[in-house]
Amino acid sequence: MNVMPIGMSVPEAINALQAPSLAAGTSSATSVDFSAMFDKAIGGLNGSLLKAETGLQGLATGDAKSIHEVMINIAGAKLDFQLAMQIRSRVLDAYQDLMRTQI
Repeated sequence: MNVMPIGMSVPEAINALQAPSLAAGTSSATSVDFSAMFDKAIGGLNGSLLKAETGLQGLATGDAKSIHEVMINIAGAKLDFQLAMQIRSRVLDAYQDLMRTQI
């Protein structure tokens, strides 16, 4: 199963899902460094939040060129953050289910 980074665009996400996860002629899945993928995802989330904050500061000081672009950046940052919170909730639920499992 492929996990898409938070900051990935829709076309990139579709291409990532369509890419085969098994190497030709082998039966094992390719390994992905989870910490690098996690760092990249958190970095993308942080970048979108900083971009929205910078846009808001520019809007407050009158330096913003387009209010539409600022609002689009804010909406994108909000969606990215909501996605991150949903993923966190699902991971915590899965962890709690594992901890409740009796051996």
